[in-house]
Amino acid sequence: MKIFFLSKLRQNTWLLFALVFFVVVPLWWIFLMQVRLSLMSAEIRELSSIVRQRNFFVRDFMFAYGSSPIEDTEVRVFYTYPTSEVERLKNLSQEDPLLIQHIKKILLIPPPKHPRLRPGIADESRGQSKRISELFKHKKGGIFVECGASDGHHLSNTLYLEANYNWTGLLIEPEPHNFGRLYRFHRNAWLLPACLSLKKFPMMAKFNAMREWSKIDSSGINVHCVPLYSILKAFNATSIDFFSLDVEGNELDVLKTLPFDKVDIKTFAIEFSNIKEGKEHLRQFMISKGYYELPSTQKERSHLNWAQEDCIFVKK
Repeated sequence: MKIFFLSKLRQNTWLLFALVFFVVVPLWWIFLMQVRLSLMSAEIRELSSIVRQRNFFVRDFMFAYGSSPIEDTEVRVFYTYPTSEVERLKNLSQEDPLLIQHIKKILLIPPPKHPRLRPGIADESRGQSKRISELFKHKKGGIFVECGASDGHHLSNTLYLEANYNWTGLLIEPEPHNFGRLYRFHRNAWLLPACLSLKKFPMMAKFNAMREWSKIDSSGINVHCVPLYSILKAFNATSIDFFSLDVEGNELDVLKTLPFDKVDIKTFAIEFSNIKEGKEHLRQFMISKGYYELPSTQKERSHLNWAQEDCIFVKK
């Protein structure tokens, strides 16, 4: 009797195991897949709703980071452009009110309600921000613009000024991975996920998305680029204390689009290491616009210090 009972128990155990393995597990897997698909569908419907409400269409850049999709839906929304306006805007002058209004309404992102200010934060700029602060006699509440802001932290030329001296301004970063990190860093500054035009009007360009080395070149994906002066007009800040420009070799092209007689920019920090014309060409251009180069020390020009790759120009 005991042997019969044990035999039956073993038999039932194997039947129970088979039931779980061949029936319950597949049903549970199907249920989880349905939940996942349902969540994905809801996410897509939400994104489609946003796109539809704002008369947006999704460009290549929105779903392309190299050959990979931009999976972050928050970031994805910022890489969309209005169907009805892209063609209309691309031939407009950088001073055209339609273009300026487009940037103001569509591209500019206001500061968060609760920025994460960190007084006492270290200088990430390899000494450059401290030099700017000294130049302004440790002024409080200055205005900056940083083009090529990356993630807003690593090697930032403005974070030290914001955290320690309550500066604010505009951070421009076109690369989606970097912009996602910048967006979540909650800096006390406006953001702009756009590429700077190399002309005095909006342009389509090939953009090579390589994280911190991203730049306009002959390869990559199509992006919509807007003129710097139009951005400053939309931001309503043509008087700026500190302007940091790092666009991996296109610095001179961007500067040549700027009407210097219509803006008041007191200091520039410009990366020269990738400019094909060379540092001296940049220096002569800035001199012609009424600036002088701030002298740097041997220590500042040494390895991994700011003057190894950047110049600071001060308005006379």
